[in-house]
Amino acid sequence: MVWLAVTVLGVGSLTRVTATIHRRAEVQTHADSIALAAADHGDEKALRFARSLNVTVVSLRRYNNTVTIHVVQRGLHAMATALHPM
Repeated sequence: MVWLAVTVLGVGSLTRVTATIHRRAEVQTHADSIALAAADHGDEKALRFARSLNVTVVSLRRYNNTVTIHVVQRGLHAMATALHPM
């Protein structure tokens, strides 16, 4: 009976860890795509895109030929940088 309890706890923990990793990857993917949108289409379109993804943009900065963005979704943070044409 103890092995059943250990198995159930292990599967539950593994499921939670996998779900967290998936959510983190999703937020990072959103950050990457928003940074690319800002680089290619401008800040306003990127911010509209972020709203459509239900992502909060904490900061969007341009420096030389890069765009760096910091986003938050469901308490998870992600940053991304993209090159923009000069």
